[in-house]
Parts: sequence; C-alpha cells; structure tokens
Amino acid sequence: MHDFPILDQTGTKASADALGVCAWIKHQRMAIGMPKRTLCTTASVARSSLDHYEAGDVYPSVPVLVRIAAALGYDLVLRGIAPERTESEAGYIQPNAS
Repeated sequence: MHDFPILDQTGTKASADALGVCAWIKHQRMAIGMPKRTLCTTASVARSSLDHYEAGDVYPSVPVLVRIAAALGYDLVLRGIAPERTESEAGYIQPNAS
C-alpha cells in the first residue's frame, strides 16, 4: 500500500508531499512497461497533461487520479478527513482486486 495525500478537485498543488503522487504515476507506468500513449488512452488523459503530472508541474484532480490508478491496475481509496487528522491519512492507492 502506498500512502499519498489526496489533492483537491482542481488539482491544485496542495503540498510538497503531493509530489509523491506524480512520481508514483511515472514509476508505476515505467515498472509495467506501459507507454505514455497507452496510459493516456486508457485513462482518457491528454498526453500534455500526463507529461505535466509526471514532471510534477501540476497534480491530477481526484477523478483523473482515479482513472490513472485504474489504468495502472490500482484502486484509489478515499477516506474522510476529520480536522485532527493529517493529509497523509486521507487515502491511499492499492493494487486492485481483479
């Protein structure tokens, strides 16, 4: 299980820790040998957007991250955040059960 902070719906750079999401996308894609074109098609993401995500220039919105994770064989698990909890407790990405 990988713990990453969950970003807001606009994909705004929430914190420096969020860079882990971008690095994870690139790492997982390369680890399974998936070309960018395939990930873009499968996740319905523009190539220019994926380039920016992988470079850490911008962060994917939650709906986009859900599609990217699914295309890479993972489920994005979201949890509610109580005020006393930290961002890192907000959710995680796990291999999907199928």
